[in-house]
Amino acid sequence: MPTARAALGVGVVNNILYAVGGNDGVSALAAVEAYDPATNTWSTKASMPTARQELSVGVVNGILYALEGANAPGNSTIAAVEAYDPATDTWSTKAFPPIASFLQGVGVVNSTLYAVGGGNGATCFAANQAYDAASDTWTVKASMSTDRVAPGAGVVNGILFAAGGGSCTAGILASGEAYDPATDTWTPIAPMPTARFSLSAGVVNGVLYAIGGTSGAAAALAANEAFALRPIIACSGFEAPFDTSIFLKAKVQRAIPLKMQLSEAGTPITDLNIPGAAPVVDVSFSSGGGPAVDVTDLLEPVGQSSQGNSFNFDAGTGSWVFNLGTKPYSAAGTYTVTAEAGDSSYAISPSCSGQFVRGN
Repeated sequence: MPTARAALGVGVVNNILYAVGGNDGVSALAAVEAYDPATNTWSTKASMPTARQELSVGVVNGILYALEGANAPGNSTIAAVEAYDPATDTWSTKAFPPIASFLQGVGVVNSTLYAVGGGNGATCFAANQAYDAASDTWTVKASMSTDRVAPGAGVVNGILFAAGGGSCTAGILASGEAYDPATDTWTPIAPMPTARFSLSAGVVNGVLYAIGGTSGAAAALAANEAFALRPIIACSGFEAPFDTSIFLKAKVQRAIPLKMQLSEAGTPITDLNIPGAAPVVDVSFSSGGGPAVDVTDLLEPVGQSSQGNSFNFDAGTGSWVFNLGTKPYSAAGTYTVTAEAGDSSYAISPSCSGQFVRGN
């Protein structure tokens, strides 16, 4: 690379890698240089209007976006979002997000750029901000559960993953989270073996790789840790009879049909093509305003049943139906029923939940 630098941003457009901004050891840079792997050559491109380091970069529909950054390590945020068009070698100024920060994680899903976490030198953020390039507008989305500065981020199958980072509340993180834009929800993922921040992340063949970073007091890390992503099964929610409460006499034994739709990446699941165990139906009980107590987990393989339970796909309604036998639940009170993943090989997010009431 012609210009030595650190704390830069990198993006790829049409198989050309662009190195953007950074710090040369003296000051923040506006320099932009492009690398062509086919010829193993670098070329100088139009500089950013605003020099900065610790910026984040994302690419949407062939346009490279440089988000915010700082004018010195850990210094105040630079209020600039600028877009580079490689076809014309020109920069343009874009809308600024509601929450100003640097060292964010960035991912693009369905032409929407998501900037997550980051900080401003005094505060660490769990924020999740979505940029629509077509309208040049930002929208605040559901925040992560943990504030993260300089996390690694990557996108697989339309899901954005954020791993590690530094937290003002929890220190240096090994934890990670997965964001589903379709439901605007975050789900915890397995933690990395090595807690770190200022790492980079990339995705190859559906596997998220977390590379490098630092643990703070220690020197830079050479860690390379891979996260094999679990399929995420979406549950649309229990249908009738859970749209209203059911009152069951204690001596009555019957089965309640729990109906739900399951899908993966927006595609309905019509056979239980899940790599692990069938979903668990978890039942908890509360009475008289007391705390809920877990009653049982009912793990029902497809086509089998016990105590009146079964779990099958109804092609007529397009729903999965779990016939919950009520025999074990004889006490008067409120029962909360939740569909969850049967094991750790996949996740159900969001989960389905409903209640029924049993009287004396």
